[in-house]
Amino acid sequence: MSQRFMNIVAAHFVLSGRSEFIHSPIISARRAVSAHLNLYARRRSAQTSELHTTVFRLASSSNKTARRSNPAPGSGDTTSAGPSRSSSKAGPSGEALDEAKGVETSSTLGSLERKPSSASQAASAATSRSAAADEQDIHGVSGNVGRNKDQSQPRQAKRRRLPLILALLVTAGAGLYGVDEYLNARILQRNIRTLWCGLTIALDYKINFDPKNAESVAALHERCADRLLAVCDENQGLYTKLGQAVASNSFILPKPYAQLNRLLDDAERMPWEIVRKVLEGELGDRLEQVFESINEKPIAAASIAQVHLGILRGNGDEESRKVAVKVQRPQIRAQAYWDLLCFRILLRFYEQIFELPLSYFGQYISDQILQETSFVHEAENSEQLRKYIATDPLKLVRDTVSVPKVYRDLSGERVLVMEYVSDAVKMTDQKGMERLGLSVRDVAKSVCEVFASQIFQYGLVQADGHAGNILVRRNPQYENASIFRSAAKPKHQVILIDHGLVIPLSEDFRRQYAKLWKAIYQVDLPTLEKITQSWGMGEGSSELFASATLMKPWSKPKTEAEKAEAAKKRAQDPRSDADIQKERMKSFLVQVELTPKELIFVGRSMRIIQANCQVLGSPVNRLNILARHAASALVSPKSPSFKERVDSLRFKTALFIIDGAFLTSRLVHWLSLLFRNPLGALGLRELAPTEKRKGLEDDLARGMQEMGEEYGLDLSDAFEMEQ
Repeated sequence: MSQRFMNIVAAHFVLSGRSEFIHSPIISARRAVSAHLNLYARRRSAQTSELHTTVFRLASSSNKTARRSNPAPGSGDTTSAGPSRSSSKAGPSGEALDEAKGVETSSTLGSLERKPSSASQAASAATSRSAAADEQDIHGVSGNVGRNKDQSQPRQAKRRRLPLILALLVTAGAGLYGVDEYLNARILQRNIRTLWCGLTIALDYKINFDPKNAESVAALHERCADRLLAVCDENQGLYTKLGQAVASNSFILPKPYAQLNRLLDDAERMPWEIVRKVLEGELGDRLEQVFESINEKPIAAASIAQVHLGILRGNGDEESRKVAVKVQRPQIRAQAYWDLLCFRILLRFYEQIFELPLSYFGQYISDQILQETSFVHEAENSEQLRKYIATDPLKLVRDTVSVPKVYRDLSGERVLVMEYVSDAVKMTDQKGMERLGLSVRDVAKSVCEVFASQIFQYGLVQADGHAGNILVRRNPQYENASIFRSAAKPKHQVILIDHGLVIPLSEDFRRQYAKLWKAIYQVDLPTLEKITQSWGMGEGSSELFASATLMKPWSKPKTEAEKAEAAKKRAQDPRSDADIQKERMKSFLVQVELTPKELIFVGRSMRIIQANCQVLGSPVNRLNILARHAASALVSPKSPSFKERVDSLRFKTALFIIDGAFLTSRLVHWLSLLFRNPLGALGLRELAPTEKRKGLEDDLARGMQEMGEEYGLDLSDAFEMEQ
C-alpha cells in the first residue's frame, strides 16, 4: 500500500470538513485489502505475512499525516481559532458560541468551495493523480490475488477430479472387457491382438532388416513367423483357416513362415449347453421330435464347428438311423467379418514389407472362407459333388468314392445333419488301412483320380482336402456282395467330408489350366509362354510357374553354351540373394490383376494331393494321373487333325517317360531300404518312422528345393509332409 493513497484519503476528509471520519475510510480500505490478501494467503502464507506488515506500516504513516494536517482546537488553526477568540472576548454563552462557530465554519468552507485558491487547485490535481495511481495499485494487488485464485482453483479442481477420472476409466475398461468377453465374442481382443502383431512385424522388418547380415535376417524371419503363428493359435476360429491358406503358398515367403502348416485344425470342445441352444435355435420344437438321442460328447471338434453323433427317430435298425450332427460355434458368425478384415490388413502390411502383390488376393480369399461359415452353402456343395461323382466317366471313381448324404430338411445355417460314416480311418493312417485289409496303393489312386476329376472335369474343387477330411473304410458293396461277385468289387471306399471350402472354376479357366498341363508335358514353349503372359506373368516366368504347377523342377531344354552363360551371369551379379529373389518375384507377377484368383485354391489343392501321396510313400504316379485328366478335358468330339494326332503322340511319349521315371524311383528307393533294413523292405518287420518308404514325390520335393536355391528361395520346410 503506498503513502499516496493514505494522503489522498486524509486530504479528502479535511476539505469536506469531516475530519472525525478520517480513520474510518482508512480502516475500511485496509480491511478490504486484508480480505483480498487473506484469500491469497491460503497458498502464499509467507508472502501474505510480509504484505500485511507493509500495509500496517503504510496505514500508521497515513494516520500520523492526517493528524498533522487537521490539528485539534486551540492548536493554531486560523480558520476556527479566530472566531473562537473573538467570541470569548464578547463573553456570550456557550450555546451562542457553538452556534456562531458552526455558522462561521460553514461560511468558511462554503467560500473555500466556491473560490478555491491556486494552491488548493494544484493540491487537488496532485491528489487526483495520486488517487488514480493508488486506485491502480489497489486493483493491481486485488487483480493479482484474483488471478492467483483463478489459477489455483482449476489446479485444485483437476486434482480433485483425478481420482474420479481414474475410477471412471477403470470402470469403463472393466465394463468394456466384460462386454467383449461375454457378449461380443472377444472381437475387440482378437482385433487388437492381430493389429498389434501386424504393426510389430512391420516395424521389426522396417527397423531390423539388414540384407547384408544373413543371420540377423534369419532370426528376424523366425521371430516374426513365431508371432504370426502365436496369433493364429490364440485366436483360433477362422485364423486357423487363414494360417493354413498362407502356409499353402509359403514357397513365396521366407522359410520360417512354412511352420503355419503346423496349425492344428482342432479346438476345445463346446459345452453341451451351448450346443443345445444352437440346435434349438435352428430346429426349434422339432429337436425332440426328430432325434431319439444325441451324444453330448463330440466325436470331433474343429475351428468352425464340432460334430456329435445322433440317432434319428423312425423305423429300421439303430445303425441305419445314425447321423453326424455338425454344430457351428455361435461366435463364428460374429467374428468372421472382423477376422477377415484384420487378415486383409495383415496382407497389406506384408505387401509393403516384401513388396509382393499379396493384398490383391485378400478379398477373394476372404469371400471364399466367409462362405465356409454357411452350412446351407456347404450342403449345396456336398450335393453337387455327390452328383458329379455318381456320373464320373471313370468306373473306379464311381465305385470307390462317396460323399455322405445330407438331410436338407434338418439342416440350416448353423446346423448340418448328414449320414454317419462308421469304422473309417484317415487316408494317411497306413496301420489303420492295413488293419482293415486295404491296399494303400488303391486308396491313393482313388484319391488322386477324384481330385483330378474335380479340377479338370467337374470345375468344382474341394480346396480343404487334407487327410482329416478324407476317410477310408471297407466298401459296403464289397461286404454285401456274394462270394463270387465280391472278387469284382473294390475293397476300399474313400469318403470325402467337409465341403465348406469348395471353389467353383470357370469354364475358361478350366480349359486354360488343362492346356497349361498339356503344354508342359509336350514342352510346347510358345503355348506355355502365351498362357502365362495372359495371366499377368512376365516374360521368361514360364519355367518357374510350370515347376510350381507340377510341384517338380521343370525347365526348357538348354544347350551347354546356354547353361554356361546363365552360370556366368549369376556369378557376376553383384546383388544379394534377397535382392535377386525380390526382382524375380516382381517379374513373375507383372500384372497381378490378370492372374486368375482360382489359382490360389487350385494350387492349395494340388499341394495337398502331393503331400498325401508323399506321406503314403508315393504309391502312385500323381503327375501322370493329373496329366491324363487334363488331356481328356481337351478332347474334341470331331475327328482329330494331323496336328492333334502328333500332339497326342508327343503327350503319350511324355507320359511313358514319366512312368519310367516313377518306376525307376520306386526301385531305387526299395533297393536302398533293402540294403539298410532287409526285413523291413520285405515286409517282415515294421519300419521305424525315420525309415518310411520313399518314392518319386520325395525326389521331386528335393528337386524343387534345389531349384528354389537357384531362385534365392528356401523351400525345405515348404515341402514338409502334412500328416
